[in-house]
Amino acid sequence: MDSASFEGGKILYTCEKDMTIYNVKELTGELFFMLQQHESLVLDLASVSEIDAAGMQMLVMLKREAVAANKKMHLVAHNPAVINALETCSLVNYFGDPLVISAKMSA
Repeated sequence: MDSASFEGGKILYTCEKDMTIYNVKELTGELFFMLQQHESLVLDLASVSEIDAAGMQMLVMLKREAVAANKKMHLVAHNPAVINALETCSLVNYFGDPLVISAKMSA
């Protein structure tokens, strides 16, 4: 189950579901609502083991909405699947969040 914690104007959302076409509709509604309610949205992606084009599109739309609303959105704790998708789509710089690559991932 996904979870959220609040601190000041920031919300940390831990995504436990894969970001695929099967889950994106539900996730989009939840995440856009949270972004509207808070100044900063931080997405913990450690448990996201699969992400497809629909998931990437959702993240891009969420980032665009955050920028347009003068809010912040950050991706943290990237799962290797998410890092691979960001790199494949040349979106690492678009999101601008630091990627931590473990020794296990680079081997």
